[in-house]
Amino acid sequence: MEMELFRVHAARILGWVTLPHYTAQTFGQDVEQLLKQRWTFQEAHERLNLMPQMRLLKVKEALWVQLDRIFATEL
Repeated sequence: MEMELFRVHAARILGWVTLPHYTAQTFGQDVEQLLKQRWTFQEAHERLNLMPQMRLLKVKEALWVQLDRIFATEL
């Protein structure tokens, strides 16, 4: 929000999503694998074991809550 780019386009920005700081050795590796493989959360859930599934579910839910908040204000 403090960047000049944000100020220039502030009227066009609906909101922003922040990512919490997760443990690099667990959450970080899981998210990295998801992105490198270009998987959706559903595809990752189908391919990974229980613990990575649970960690990615937590990441997904944190993202979806923020996106719901941003887009709910536009309805």
